[in-house]
Amino acid sequence: MRAVALAFVVALMSSGCGSGALSAIRGKAAQDMACPEKDLAVNPVHDYAGAPNESGAYYAEGCQKLRRYEVGCNAFGYCPDPHGVDIQELILRQAAFDLKCEQEAISTQRLNRDTFGARGCDQQASYILLCSRRSCRVVQNTQSQ
Repeated sequence: MRAVALAFVVALMSSGCGSGALSAIRGKAAQDMACPEKDLAVNPVHDYAGAPNESGAYYAEGCQKLRRYEVGCNAFGYCPDPHGVDIQELILRQAAFDLKCEQEAISTQRLNRDTFGARGCDQQASYILLCSRRSCRVVQNTQSQ
């Protein structure tokens, strides 16, 4: 009986005790963004009733980069394979097309949780980020001005 209990504990621990979503995303974002973990801010996309260390969507921001991550965690805080999307690249690519402007001439700004502004070539536009699971797209929210 004691051996069975010990085997259960060992299996449980090796199956994925982890430190949660924030830690998993911070490590993955540091790699993806080539940015030291200490320079990254990781925050949930939505206000969670519980601790913001659970499965869901998170923004990682730092080193002048912005990515959105989706992560699923088990009951023990193990959150394997957070999947990230380069939001800034999506906005720049769409804004370059809409504003008829080179990406290098465009600056972006976060307006609120999922709304972003882009300015370049004497024009500006705002964009809404739409995500489902592991993919995101940006949609222009205003006419180019």
